[in-house]
Amino acid sequence: LTALNSEDQDEAIDILQKIYNERPSYAGNQVAQLLYIALLGRADSALTAGDEAAAISAFQMAAQISVEDASEAQEKLNDLMAETTPQ
Repeated sequence: LTALNSEDQDEAIDILQKIYNERPSYAGNQVAQLLYIALLGRADSALTAGDEAAAISAFQMAAQISVEDASEAQEKLNDLMAETTPQ
């Protein structure tokens, strides 16, 4: 639990991903929601750092999480893909 409250986003995502992989609906889907939010944060951080490939990967992972509304991840992924696709 310390990782979830720390600044180590990657460690928190790893822990949440392990729990989600074993029991996607654990804690009334709270793990899924936390993982989704953490992945969005990772993607946004990657974009800020100029790492579009990492952002795309994180948005793709977030879009696959079973949450009530994953539209934010999908919309951001679509926008990013449109920006990075050669015309």
